[in-house]
Formats: sequence, structure tokens, C-alpha cells
Amino acid sequence: SIVGRFLEHSRIYRFANGTGPGEAALYLGSADLMPRNLDGRVEALIGVTNPALVDRIDSVLDIELADDMLAWELRDDTWAKVPTSVGVDAHVQLTELSRTWVSQAR
Repeated sequence: SIVGRFLEHSRIYRFANGTGPGEAALYLGSADLMPRNLDGRVEALIGVTNPALVDRIDSVLDIELADDMLAWELRDDTWAKVPTSVGVDAHVQLTELSRTWVSQAR
């Protein structure tokens, strides 16, 4: 979990079983897999198969998984702050990445 100024956030699901790069199943969607949400509403996911989009989404995941400034881990039913070692702030890096993508699209 990465805590920041945005309450609503993207939900990226990546499933792999050790088959190697490019073999994972990737999904985007609204699904917040908490019982209070699953019991009272319909959640949707969509598969991503376009290789260029998969690469982009993987780069987002790489940044989020490297975060050690805003990240927390759930251990033994308790949340613990991830110790800062490198100083990676996912929000800053994702903002920079989105600016790069916008400028490339122009």
C-alpha cells in the first residue's frame, strides 16, 4: 500500500507463476478486494494484452514496488512502515513519468 494525497487509486493486478517476463496476466479495474466492497457491488476488471501498454503498466508497477518513502506492508495482520533506504517516492516518480508520456504524445 502506498499512502499519499490520492484516496482513489488505480488498481493493477499482475498474475504470474514463474513463467518469465511477458508471460504474466495483467488486469486493470475497479476491484477493491475487500469484503465490504465485494458483498455490496459489482467490481470489474479488464485484461491488458497490448505489449506496449503492458510495458507501460509494468513500469508503473516497478516504480510503485520500489517506493520506500510512502509504502506500508501488511505483516501478521498489522501494518508496518517500509523503512526508507534509497528514498524512492512513487508519487514524485509517477508524476515525472506521466509528464514524459504526455510530452511524447504531443
